[in-house]
Amino acid sequence: MNHVGLPDGVSAGVDEKGEPIFYFVLFSPFPGFMLGVLDWPSIRQLLLYLPSGLSVPILKWGFIVRTDKNGVVTRTWQDHSGETFQLTAVEVTKGGLYVGGLHNNFVGFLKIDK
Repeated sequence: MNHVGLPDGVSAGVDEKGEPIFYFVLFSPFPGFMLGVLDWPSIRQLLLYLPSGLSVPILKWGFIVRTDKNGVVTRTWQDHSGETFQLTAVEVTKGGLYVGGLHNNFVGFLKIDK
């Protein structure tokens, strides 16, 4: 399963048909140029050793993904405002998702309508 960022905080639930679904957050989406090097593990590893001034920028973008039992993405929620970013946890609860991150001074709740 390929995604546009670094996944974190997996949580399981069931859909309206009783089938298993999974939610996870993307800690940070990859900048556009990074998508070109995803198939090159050695280049990705080299990027980890760059000095901080040359490192890959962390985008301030909140991103939650829902997949079916086969890993197919069925829905995403994105916050481009920068209010929620570097998310690390998502927890399924009745009626929605609790979401937490490294830099937020709150625990978010995302209501999910069936």
